[in-house]
Amino acid sequence: MNLAVKSGAMLARSAARGYRVVSYDELRTKATVVARSLLERYRGQSKHIVIAPILMGGGLPARLILDALAPFGIVGAVVPCQLQRYLGVARAGQAHILTPLPRRRIAGEIVVGVDDLVDGGETLRAFCAHATAQGAGRVDTAVLYAKPHSNLAPGHCAEKGVTQWLVLPGEEHDFMQHLASKDEAVRALPADETRAYFEELGMGGHIVSEWLALQ
Repeated sequence: MNLAVKSGAMLARSAARGYRVVSYDELRTKATVVARSLLERYRGQSKHIVIAPILMGGGLPARLILDALAPFGIVGAVVPCQLQRYLGVARAGQAHILTPLPRRRIAGEIVVGVDDLVDGGETLRAFCAHATAQGAGRVDTAVLYAKPHSNLAPGHCAEKGVTQWLVLPGEEHDFMQHLASKDEAVRALPADETRAYFEELGMGGHIVSEWLALQ
């Protein structure tokens, strides 16, 4: 069958096994599970914890976890740390610290690094080493999702054994742009079938419309 006439919905069904579009509601539910785990470990302790969002992916999960923890008073500070490992969709490199944790804010503290997911474990491992070098009294980690091949088990996790590439809220445009530019079959689709393709993958219609309007 000619690529140009193969329907977007058909293409999406064949590709769907490799991708999973995560909704905001799902993300909040996972964040609440992680918040409950943190409460079980740290509620009642004399020291507050420091939440360290691992940017960029950990920003929204950390905000949702903080929202769930707000009534319980266990968080003393929020100190972000920016690392870069992923260079694009399914393209990983070495983990580099871009924005370090300030020693004066975490020395002697319980620091919990928060990320969206742990894949191979390199990002979390780099974060833990960095937080320790900056004087953290104890380093813990929390993620919403964990891949089965990770070589580092997070301290707190909502869903383990994820095998698909996750497309999280805030990553939709980048994901669609990547597929549209890299996949010959998607490039060959007319506009209406491109819309059908991404909607079949799980993208909301309004998000697809926003992306198409920018093309």
